[in-house]
Amino acid sequence: MALNTLGSNRDQLIDLAIAERERLINQEVLVGDPRRWRPRWFDGRFLAAADLQGEQNYFLIRQADLGRAGGTGVIDGLMVSEAVEQGTGIQRLRIEAGQGVTDTGELVVLFDPLGMSSAVLETDAAGTFIGSSYLYATARDWARFGMLYLRDGVWNGARLLPPGWVDYTRTPAPADEAKRYGAHFWLEIPAEYAGSNPWLPAPALHAAGHEGQFVTIVPSRDLVIVRLGRTRYPHAWDHAAFVRDVLASVHRATQ
Repeated sequence: MALNTLGSNRDQLIDLAIAERERLINQEVLVGDPRRWRPRWFDGRFLAAADLQGEQNYFLIRQADLGRAGGTGVIDGLMVSEAVEQGTGIQRLRIEAGQGVTDTGELVVLFDPLGMSSAVLETDAAGTFIGSSYLYATARDWARFGMLYLRDGVWNGARLLPPGWVDYTRTPAPADEAKRYGAHFWLEIPAEYAGSNPWLPAPALHAAGHEGQFVTIVPSRDLVIVRLGRTRYPHAWDHAAFVRDVLASVHRATQ
């Protein structure tokens, strides 16, 4: 099957008569599904939001096709959509990270079910998703992320993470001889932020971000602690003492 937007024959395909185009579509030589058409970038028009959305939709559908044949993956590129600012009514483009896709072609979206409307995931300069940083969100939205793990990957009765994933997350990684690190989560506070006394009164998981930003999950206390302050220098922030103080304050408040 040929795509009607690729190769040196593109201009000839564009100039086809409607009847001839329909004949080729019926013969499955040309793609007849509008979702699989790509925008024309060089037809003399100014680009509009609809062009960028059309391009993104094309890649979403194409990646879904590939996903059905080739397995789970992540779409390269960006999600482009229109957004209207509240209060001013100004229309702007919203550019976000591409979406994941399952092996049967369904999109995988984590932030929307959690209500993490502020979350923005960026790449490094080479276009690579780092994972350990470059995810920006408000403290409340980070708390929602922590609650997802506190609830074993279930949100509002719907399972978003595979069964057993949270247990896997808090299992020490085989390569870590000190048994302090699991799967993208610290099982103990990193030494540079643990102060002189790393002890905590209850087991916890820690998503440690850039310059001392933390999401700490304490399952036995049904508690998520978020710290977004930036600490540029190691040992300038004692997260262990902070967590102990928060746990003590919550304990007093609930007595």
